[in-house]
Amino acid sequence: MIYDVIIVGGGPAGIFAGIFAGQREKKVLLLEKMEKLGKKLLIAGQGQCNLTHEGTREEFLKHFGANGNFLKKALYKYPSEHLKKFFEDRKLPLIVTEKGKYFPKTLRSLDVLEVLKAEMRNCGEEVKLKTLVKKIEKTDVFQIFTDSEIFEAKKLIIATGGKSYEVTGSSGDEYIFSKELGLKIIEPRPALTTCYIKDYSYTTLAGVSFRDAILELWRDNKKIGTYKGDLLFTHRNLSGPIIIDNSRYMKKDDKLRINFSGENFETF
Repeated sequence: MIYDVIIVGGGPAGIFAGIFAGQREKKVLLLEKMEKLGKKLLIAGQGQCNLTHEGTREEFLKHFGANGNFLKKALYKYPSEHLKKFFEDRKLPLIVTEKGKYFPKTLRSLDVLEVLKAEMRNCGEEVKLKTLVKKIEKTDVFQIFTDSEIFEAKKLIIATGGKSYEVTGSSGDEYIFSKELGLKIIEPRPALTTCYIKDYSYTTLAGVSFRDAILELWRDNKKIGTYKGDLLFTHRNLSGPIIIDNSRYMKKDDKLRINFSGENFETF
């Protein structure tokens, strides 16, 4: 059998891709190497599943920095309002917190996953769990070689996630598959993470935080960027939104200059 679409990866992206392909009456197969779907989704929001935010599309894009334009088309075509309606139409209403975050009213990630799985069944999507993809080749069709058999498809969607959380299945498989298919690979770097400082000597400040600190990032005596937000000292590193949100811009041997007062001084 040649499927219309094969999706590699059973996280939220792969599941939604399969649902929308199935709604268009495509023959869809989803391959997931883990023993169940949505492992990362189940731990989202500490198990309560933060689904989206009440911000505007423009505000969403700002949080992605220089990469915002890459996501513009997707966010404008399927904004957060559509996502909320998707779940509400399937009898899972959402609630919003004071910080503008939307959660399922039940505050259970499992309920979100069950809605998605039910929709997959309604669309007639085929799912194979514990199926490890080992190689992908492109001839007239895509050939997906797994640890059990070979599958073929007219279209292929790789939705395996980043190289970010191996126990959930996000172990960087897509870089291998993309390289096999001749795609250009940008070397992955840490993001949404804490920052380790050489000769860190602030252990005694663990738990101390500063609101609206100003951080300058320097590289080779050039200022890369200036950021403002809350900063937190931990036993081992620097954390808090100002670090986590901007860690994607940081590289080894960069220098951080921090204004703890939050006031915009010319030198500090």
